[in-house]
Amino acid sequence: MKQRVINLAERNYNSLGTFIRLVDYMVVEAQVSIIQESTEFILLEMDKENRKYFISTAVNFAMDNDGMVFEPGQSDFIT
Repeated sequence: MKQRVINLAERNYNSLGTFIRLVDYMVVEAQVSIIQESTEFILLEMDKENRKYFISTAVNFAMDNDGMVFEPGQSDFIT
């Protein structure tokens, strides 16, 4: 019985890398599925005619001697 347990442990040890790879694939697949579902949901919500709120903005920035400058400025964006 002890020898059977040792043999089983050796087989499990040798297949540990494959198991870890399988778990990694499963995690990546779950993340991709979540991203796809979220993106589809956002697109469906944005496509509705009777939506109440929609914010559209474009932010450009450039480096200046005084640091980073945002266009539009913070006060314009907040108002």
